[in-house]
Amino acid sequence: MDKSLDARRAKEGDVVTARPEAKVEIGANLDIETSSRLLGRVDAVQPSIGKSDSVITVTFDKAQLKDGRQISIKATILWIGQPPSLLNPTEISAPADRTTPGVGVGAGMSGTPPTQGYQGSEIAGLPHRHHDPSVSAPPPTGVFSQKDAIPGVNFSSDIRKPESGSFTAAGHNVRIDGGTVFAFALAIKPAP
Repeated sequence: MDKSLDARRAKEGDVVTARPEAKVEIGANLDIETSSRLLGRVDAVQPSIGKSDSVITVTFDKAQLKDGRQISIKATILWIGQPPSLLNPTEISAPADRTTPGVGVGAGMSGTPPTQGYQGSEIAGLPHRHHDPSVSAPPPTGVFSQKDAIPGVNFSSDIRKPESGSFTAAGHNVRIDGGTVFAFALAIKPAP
């Protein structure tokens, strides 16, 4: 993510952007290069008032390609990790190692962080699928969450919903620093 998000300052409609760390092929002859940008907005924000909980919901719905063209996309955040600058630099590998092989629509939406680069100990909260033990049905496919994904901030998303993900904090304002790493599932939206 390019810039920080803070529930105290964010407003509905604020622009959010992210850049890929590696080239991503999302369709026949259509690549999102590292010079491309994922474009989105803040859909909802509820700041903490008097130590109440806070929420920020975001949607990334366009990709701006290196030639300037914009395409409509459906982007779901699968997991998030702290900015590399906040992690132990001896445990971080090259940026290309933080891509997410095996995570995505074509890979069954495992939601599991990559086995290289960001290790489970480096991501504050390991992702998991929602599951209510009182219900015998298996957890829904495409629903992800991380408790303490970054310190004090929980994350959740549902691939069936239009938004890309929501961030919550109990008793304080959500703050997500610029440079925070997101793993996305991306698909091109068909033209209307």
